[in-house]
Parts: sequence; C-alpha cells; structure tokens
Amino acid sequence: MPQAIEQLNKELAEARELLHRKRHHEQVLVRTEQQVASAEAALRLAEERAAVEQKDVDQLERVSFKALWAMVIGSREERLDIERAEAAAAQIRVQQERARVRLLVQDRASLETAGAEFETAEERFRELLAEKERTVVMLGLPAGGELEEIADQAADVRAERRELKEACDAGLQALGWIDEIGRLLGSARTASGWDLVGGGELVSQFKYDKLDSAGRAVAYAQWALDAFSRQLVDVGIEQHYRAPAIPNNWLTDVLFDNIFTDAVRNGQIRDATEHFRAIRGAVHTTIQSLRKRDAEAERSLARMQTRREALLVES
Repeated sequence: MPQAIEQLNKELAEARELLHRKRHHEQVLVRTEQQVASAEAALRLAEERAAVEQKDVDQLERVSFKALWAMVIGSREERLDIERAEAAAAQIRVQQERARVRLLVQDRASLETAGAEFETAEERFRELLAEKERTVVMLGLPAGGELEEIADQAADVRAERRELKEACDAGLQALGWIDEIGRLLGSARTASGWDLVGGGELVSQFKYDKLDSAGRAVAYAQWALDAFSRQLVDVGIEQHYRAPAIPNNWLTDVLFDNIFTDAVRNGQIRDATEHFRAIRGAVHTTIQSLRKRDAEAERSLARMQTRREALLVES
C-alpha cells in the first residue's frame, strides 16, 4: 500500500475516533440540558410548596381567628409543631433542589468548555476524506471509479434538494398570502351575514374595507402562486393556480341596497372563500409531496456518504 495512503488511514482513524467522541459529547450535553430544565422546574415547585407551608406556620403563630380557634380546641401547639415540621421539610427539599440545579449547571458548563476540543473534529474528518479521495483517484486505485460516480450522483442529488427547497419556500410564501386573504374574507363574510339581517352602514363599511384589502392581497397572492408554479417546473411538476377575483362592487351595493343584493354578495364571498380554500389545499398537498421527496433525497445522500466513507476507510 502506498505510504501516502497508510498515513492518511492513520490520520483518518484518529479523526474518526475524535468525531465519535464529539457526537457522544453532544448527546451527553443534550441530556444534561434536559436535566437542568427538569431540575429548575422541580425547584420552582419546591419553592412554591415551601411558601405554602411557611404561610400555614405564620398564620398559626399570629394572633388570628385560625390561631384562636386552634387554641380554644386545644390543638394549637400540636398543630403548630406539625406545620413547622412540614415547613422545615419543605425548606430542606428546596435546598436539595437548589443544590441539584447548581451541580447540573456546573456539569453543563464543564461540558460546554470541554466541547472546544471537538470544534474542528467534523471539519478535519471531512478534509481527510476529501484528501484521501483525491489520492485514491490520482493513484488509480480500484475504489477511484466508484468514488467518482458517487461524487457525480451526490452533486445531482444536492442540486435536486436545492430546487426542492426553493419550490417549498415559494409555496410557503404563497400560503401566507392565501391565509391572509382567507382571514379577510372570513371577516367580510361575517359582516355580510349581519348585513342580511340589517346590520347598518357601519357593518357595510367594515365589509367593504375587508373586501378591498382582500382584493389588494389577491395581486400578491397571484404573484406568489406564479412564482411557485415556476419553481415547480424545476422539479418536474406542472401546476398552475388562478386566484379568483374578490367581489366588491360597492357602488351597486349602495345604489341597490336590499336583501337581494346583500344575499348575492354573501354568496359571492362564500364562493371566493371556498375557491381560495381549495387552492390552499392543493398548494399544501404539493408542499408535503416536495418535503417527502426531499426527505428521500436526504436519505439517498446519507447512503452515498456511508458508502463513500466505507470505500475510503477500506482503501
């Protein structure tokens, strides 16, 4: 075996061990964080309990109706002893929980300090793998061909993941506008319902304002939906969405203000709401399918990386 490969194998083994220690250290730190949070919650409960117990003692020690009543029935001193014992026990519990929190926080600080040793472990391991990959290919070793193939495939998958993410981001932006329109239409529909039973001028004005705002938002929603459609083409999906117009002919409503025009407008708002709800469902479903594809691409990359590492470690 070439000396360069032997040296790289030695350094890779050391880097791999350090990387293993880093990942173990991270797991321990996460568990410690969870323990600190749990201990702090237990301390808060213990302090609350101690406060309640001390309050009982204070009430019996003061000249109060409760203390006088206890004295009359002859149980004040006995009851006071019990309350003091319970308060003392509660304070001991508080001290124990405080000590636990203090020690766990110290553990966490020690782990965070120790983590500095592993800061470059991941980067060093990847650098050594890349260096060995170049050496294997340059020397024409048997694993070189497969490594080149894996590199090409990985590049394609990473490009696909980037396009999937861009499509998801565009879809989420479109959903934001659709949700805003849905909120505005919901308010307008509520006002329209009141209009049907004689809601008055203020209710009508509120309805028109919401419909105006929804109408302005439609332009942005359509722009976002168009952008989403463009991004979908990059991932092999052909989908086009057309946002409906928002019914808001307020002049007609004012000139012919009666129950019939109000009923027509209410129906139009309902139809537009349903249309946007259908678009939202379609966009959401598409985003979910994109995320599933991205998850599979991520698993594929992980398999490639595992195979790549195996080839490099074994070479």
